[in-house]
Amino acid sequence: YNSYLLHQDLFRSVVTSSTPTFFTFETSAICNMKCNMCVVDPKLKRYDLSRIKTSDKVDYLYDQLMPNATKLQLHATGEVLTGKDFWKALDKAKVISQKRPLEIEIFTNGQLLNDENINKILSSPLTDVVISMDAASAKTYSHIRGGDFSNLCNNVRKFIQKNAESGNIRIALGMVLMRENIEELVDFVRLASSLG
Repeated sequence: YNSYLLHQDLFRSVVTSSTPTFFTFETSAICNMKCNMCVVDPKLKRYDLSRIKTSDKVDYLYDQLMPNATKLQLHATGEVLTGKDFWKALDKAKVISQKRPLEIEIFTNGQLLNDENINKILSSPLTDVVISMDAASAKTYSHIRGGDFSNLCNNVRKFIQKNAESGNIRIALGMVLMRENIEELVDFVRLASSLG
């Protein structure tokens, strides 16, 4: 019954009295990691680089929806730094942010925060970056996310330092609490402090 109601809402015509001001754009459903708590079904081939091609939609969505936007999230299920659509969306948002205030936020797993990407981010209109870490130790991080914890910490430290020197981005570290990591919560706060 809930599914029926959902489909009734999804497929009926709706006329709004005003345009939305808060948008979430999926700029990449591609990811460089395989986290055990990810909501994306592996059968959807989220790692297939040829699967997601949205460049043609970025222009359309921005032209139609952005004139009244006050907040923009450029993330959903994938890693934003894997795709060119993210950078294209940022370039289009930059034009708007130069005319009026616009909050722009991303979530990233931080593995791709190399020097080139950090510099591009710092020269962009991004206002908020949340780095999903989910652990305070290499062992737990490897179990949950399967990535390189040392690389992540080095990237985060470098990003925070460069932002302090030449940026104005609000940076946060994220931790999805679960049985595998909840005992590291206090250590996670300590880690965040040590990273700056």
